[in-house]
Amino acid sequence: MAMIDGFDPMSLKEPKRHDGIRARFASFDWDNDKIVQFNTYGRATRQNPDTPSQQVQFDRASATQLMEIFRRTFNL
Repeated sequence: MAMIDGFDPMSLKEPKRHDGIRARFASFDWDNDKIVQFNTYGRATRQNPDTPSQQVQFDRASATQLMEIFRRTFNL
């Protein structure tokens, strides 16, 4: 699991679109801060489909940074 505390741009040598999967999310309070956690589970055909593949957390600062990336990328 990882708490995202910042973003750095990168370039991809061979960008490709991955297969779609479902994710779950939860929000909770921690030390007077709100945290949002996303869990991804991979493909339904994998051996343990109910075990999270990745878990990432965002606080207000990292969520704000992510929203700005989305605004710029998608012209929102």
